[in-house]
Amino acid sequence: MWRITIHPTPPDNDDHGDSFKALSSLGHLKTRNLVLLYERYGVDFAFFGHTHLYERTWPLKDNRINMKEGVVYVNSGGAGGGIENFAPTRNWFTLELEAVHHFCTFAIYDKHLVFKAVDHEGKMLDAFQMEKTHNEQRRASIVQPPAPQIATGANLFEQSTTVSLNAAFDSLDIHYTLDGSEPTRQSPRYTAPFNIEQSTTLQARAYTRDGRASRIQTLAFRQMSPQAPSSVKKTTSGLRYAYYEGEWQQLPNFEQLTALRTGVVQQLALTQIEHRPEHFGLVLEGYVDIAETGITTFFLNSDDGSKLYINDELIIDYDGDHSAMKKTGQTILQAGKHKLRIEYYQGSGGSFLQAGMVDLALGDVPFTPFQVGYE
Repeated sequence: MWRITIHPTPPDNDDHGDSFKALSSLGHLKTRNLVLLYERYGVDFAFFGHTHLYERTWPLKDNRINMKEGVVYVNSGGAGGGIENFAPTRNWFTLELEAVHHFCTFAIYDKHLVFKAVDHEGKMLDAFQMEKTHNEQRRASIVQPPAPQIATGANLFEQSTTVSLNAAFDSLDIHYTLDGSEPTRQSPRYTAPFNIEQSTTLQARAYTRDGRASRIQTLAFRQMSPQAPSSVKKTTSGLRYAYYEGEWQQLPNFEQLTALRTGVVQQLALTQIEHRPEHFGLVLEGYVDIAETGITTFFLNSDDGSKLYINDELIIDYDGDHSAMKKTGQTILQAGKHKLRIEYYQGSGGSFLQAGMVDLALGDVPFTPFQVGYE
């Protein structure tokens, strides 16, 4: 028998910042009283939300990691509310952590259990399998090991980047490929950090000593030279826009549509453009001024779908019906003015559009009238 509990607030979590009810590192103090009951009665999983992110702990008992008798705590608070940041330093009890909208599934047959966490775009965040003996005094054991973690300073680079692979347990071996093939036990075994000097896709998988394989962890790497700026000499502050109306569930091909009106906005905000409450679209075009040569991170936050292009290259694809949430993308640019295009549509319900660049010190900085211009 599998024992799974569900309650609203976390006993432990990796949230960033305290609230008037709970310390961020301790969770809700009243919920902490349940921990002793969970450990006494052999609970396998404790599910909760409240904190808007995904987090899975190591199996925990007596305030320490216990792989044989511990309780696994899963924070699945990413159904649709505003996503929260996790703490700047990782807590000792955390195994998996993602700040993204998501949902979780269980598939159980007799003594076998399969768990999956899937984000709002259908990508798998986390997965594992467990098996339990019929002896009620014994706990479940992990059948499928956790996937390895890929750590790198940057997966977009000019010359090279360093990559390290981290296994959940010391007893796991990691095998990886760089040629697009699926990693097997015959693939190169990870032993130390290595450099990547060209565009490629890294795939890694962890194996137990008896040959059980984890799911594959994948990360694409891109090597590129800084893109040259546009030859445009002078621009006027603001962006040109074209306004459309229609009912869509994803961005249409605006090139095949006729705009109902066009104009110029000083700021990238829906409040600056006359529009009906629902079922409309926008295209905003101009140039963005890049102060320094190097990697530039752009962000896009929209409700519903949107895309951001730099020099006609798609940098952020945030298409489809969804609530407001930030998404980022990177490219390498030389200092100067670069072509900017943003496409957006509003389906039904709430509407929102914001875009800009990510500053290492200031965080998300929306485009200002001084940064964007048009011919």
